[in-house]
Amino acid sequence: WAAGGPRAPDARGLAERLPELAGAIFDERQDAPGVTLEQVAAFAAAVEGLVFDEHLEKVQAVCQHFRVAEPLDADGAQRVLMVAADSAEGRSLDQYTWRQIDRLEGRRPWQARHIPSKWDAAGDAPRNLHFARRHRANPFEDSERFSIMDLARLGPNLLEVQGGQRHLECGLMKEDLMARSRRGNGLVPLAKFWSPEEKKRTAMFGYDETMEHLKAIGALDDASGRHPQVRIPNYMHGPLNCGQYSSTMAPCCLNECELIMKDIENHVRDPLAAPEDLISLVTNVSTSSVDSPRHLPSGLAQRLHTIAAKNSGQVLLHGRLFAEWLHLAFPNECPFPHLLEDGAMRSVSHWRSADVQDRQLLSEEDKAEQHRLINASEDEL
Repeated sequence: WAAGGPRAPDARGLAERLPELAGAIFDERQDAPGVTLEQVAAFAAAVEGLVFDEHLEKVQAVCQHFRVAEPLDADGAQRVLMVAADSAEGRSLDQYTWRQIDRLEGRRPWQARHIPSKWDAAGDAPRNLHFARRHRANPFEDSERFSIMDLARLGPNLLEVQGGQRHLECGLMKEDLMARSRRGNGLVPLAKFWSPEEKKRTAMFGYDETMEHLKAIGALDDASGRHPQVRIPNYMHGPLNCGQYSSTMAPCCLNECELIMKDIENHVRDPLAAPEDLISLVTNVSTSSVDSPRHLPSGLAQRLHTIAAKNSGQVLLHGRLFAEWLHLAFPNECPFPHLLEDGAMRSVSHWRSADVQDRQLLSEEDKAEQHRLINASEDEL
């Protein structure tokens, strides 16, 4: 089931079948107790095969466009992989010049200079492959040559590297949003979120999503205060903060709350838990913004006991109420539970489609309201 073997490249056909496969495992088995290891492995194999097939198609298209013949040397392999990765952002291959590919990324913001670039990743991948197979190569031939299939097999590696790069970028975004939060409660006033002064302070991020968009993805809190606020984790997990690797895959910000839940699940090993046990566990969980051990506010601890009282003294770990409680306990990591009205809203392509972007255009009334919010006084925030 490993990807990378001889395949009939049909990424588009497999991509069209993925919803059907996912539906067979999840949607059509909602009342089943779970999924089998074989079903998970089959789905994982399908996704891994899709990564390989899509990357093979992209590599072939780049080589044909630039009339590059195999085998490629390390420099040629780096350029092909760079264009294959960069063109996933929607650029046409006609926009690239073969000898200027190394300049694609241009000047990067100083905040991101410690994050490996796509150019670096595209250069490391074939050289790492060459080093890994050094003991199997003919010592009397130049082994630093790469076929199209070699470059296609590097697709999962590049996807993993881009995911790591995205994680570092998301960490910088989280730091920036937390700096705009006035009380450290995971909420950013809209005035600070849209502030032109804040945008000048950090050139790396410019937040311009409309209130309609923020509300649709569950990132807008317009009930807990006089001034609307943006929920940091909900915003970070929004689809527009995902990169674009291919038509079916996008590296997004990791959900740090899943790591917290994994820690809790590993200790509890049950779908239910006593509130005292959960409080003991949570006070000893550290995150990028929370140091442990810590003492929870009495009101937060009492809230968990109230949740347990509704279920015979036990807390349902995967229920909505505990998800809300985790959001209060880890406001910078755990999103407020929100269900999207349409599953298509999870995709980057949905929000970048022309008709959706047209609906996001602000009316004169919306612009006036935005101007009022941006210029809100400190007393209003």
